[in-house]
Amino acid sequence: MNRRLNPRALTRSRRTWTAMAAAVAFLGVLMWPEAAEAQCAMCRRALADSEAGPLISALRSGIVFLLLVPIATFGAIAWFAVRGRDRALQTDES
Repeated sequence: MNRRLNPRALTRSRRTWTAMAAAVAFLGVLMWPEAAEAQCAMCRRALADSEAGPLISALRSGIVFLLLVPIATFGAIAWFAVRGRDRALQTDES
């Protein structure tokens, strides 16, 4: 009973599960919008001020900068993982 799995079928299965998980997360955000708009009390009070124009732009810029590092790190790890998997599949086929 030594069967080899088709790697492409396995990849399709993972893609299906990933797409389903993303759809469930998206629907969860749609059904619970308060969580998507959550802010801490200090940020809400500071942004409610009438003179908060520069503070709002600074807060948005800070959020973008804080998100760049984790996204870039995750993207690099995912890229290396996919590249390594593709190389391994090519060496198995030849």
